[in-house]
Amino acid sequence: MNAAQPRLLIVEDDDAIRMQLKYALRDQYALTFAETRMKALALMNDVRPEIVSLDLGLPPHPDDPTEGLKLLEEIHTLSPETIQKFGSDRLKFTVPFVLFGLFRYLYLVHRRGAGGQPELVLLRDRPTQVNLAAYVATVLWAIYL
Repeated sequence: MNAAQPRLLIVEDDDAIRMQLKYALRDQYALTFAETRMKALALMNDVRPEIVSLDLGLPPHPDDPTEGLKLLEEIHTLSPETIQKFGSDRLKFTVPFVLFGLFRYLYLVHRRGAGGQPELVLLRDRPTQVNLAAYVATVLWAIYL
């Protein structure tokens, strides 16, 4: 491992996929692996990777994207760079709104058959409108108050 190599955190719960990624990427990157969302969050602070490869289907629910999407939002809102940029760690309070928005959209597309123009699907849906307003209010509070 060369100190000049970019640090890559691979979050993957499948041993076979982790092994394939290890052999494919070990010459180009300084690799670190996590099998769960919590381990990945801990490594984000310890390793401070420049790149993250994220499997959305993580334990305890590997068949749905819940854990992976939570981790994605947590990586963004809790990263030292984000906290330094905005001078606050309160963006973590936006995570539920982002997750609701993602899952609401998936629900609308897969259960209600909506799709085609995602912006129209989302802007015409009352729960999504309320969620968006709450998200914007929370972001303004987190950054400016």
